Order: sequence, then C-alpha cells, then structure tokens
Amino acid sequence: MPLRCHAIVDTAYQQVQIWKSERQCEFRVAGAIHAWWHERRFLTGLAWDNIAAAALLRPGGPPRSI
Repeated sequence: MPLRCHAIVDTAYQQVQIWKSERQCEFRVAGAIHAWWHERRFLTGLAWDNIAAAALLRPGGPPRSI
C-alpha cells in the first residue's frame, strides 16, 4: 500500500511531513526521510524527529515551547 501524506506542519525553521500507510510511517524534514517506522521492523532514523513530530502534531496543537 502506498504512503500518503497524513499531515504537514510548518515551523519557523523547517517543514515536517508525516507520510503513512497501513503498515508504516515516515517523518520527512526538508524533503529527507529522518525517521521511519514499520509494524514488523525496528524504528530507524533519528528518534528526536519522532519526538518533535509527535509534539507538533498532537491533538491539542503544538506546545508553546519544547
């Protein structure tokens, strides 16, 4: 199943994109894949990108500071 863009968040410094399918998720920053998750494989990439994406995309909106 192909990846589809789930969300895009623009910050003062970069754009974070979340691309998902039923089995995997990619976190893209400035056009590069920085972190990747697959249901049957270990997380690869930079864990800090996952933390930043989770903070920016949380249901309550981005925090005032990180």
